[in-house]
Amino acid sequence: MAEMKQRFSDQPTATTTTTTDPSNKPKTRTRSAMAKRGLRSLLIAVATPTCLTLLALHSSKHAYKSNRAATMASATDHAIGVLFPPWWAAQLGWACSSVLIGLASWLVWAEGWFHKKPNLVPLYVAQFGLGLAWNAVVFRVGEVKVGLGLCVAWFGAVFGCYKSFKRLNPIAADLVKPCLVWVVVLVALNVKLLRQP
Repeated sequence: MAEMKQRFSDQPTATTTTTTDPSNKPKTRTRSAMAKRGLRSLLIAVATPTCLTLLALHSSKHAYKSNRAATMASATDHAIGVLFPPWWAAQLGWACSSVLIGLASWLVWAEGWFHKKPNLVPLYVAQFGLGLAWNAVVFRVGEVKVGLGLCVAWFGAVFGCYKSFKRLNPIAADLVKPCLVWVVVLVALNVKLLRQP
């Protein structure tokens, strides 16, 4: 038999009230869409320069390794071993530098500074292009003197990015500092290569 229960008026009733604020849903959707766009733009800003850099490095892998082996065999100065890293370390250095400066540029872009200060775009593109050109000129073509000029210009472009980013976003500027160190190492390597017989 079915058992019947009586409800007394002094027992609290469980009521669920759902208040739907119609203005809340669009805000949630907007935030979600903004987060997706932000994540997509971050991925593009970091992955594009990193992939292009690694592709350029891969195309000069054999030239880099043979140039390093010949330089190490004829080196009279043992400091060149520190400045001319093994292939895996060079790839790691270039990749980290590309990721960091890509992230820094994204931080500046996300705040709208590339639109407000359009001179930042050529500066960023110049540092990226000079980095790719230096690798090709020094290791594939073998023009170390031209490479030194490119490397000094590359340092100037990265330093320009650092100074500009520092005024706009200090965190972005801090991310560029390791890139400056990497370019200084490459300038020192280029100078050592010039002094080799």
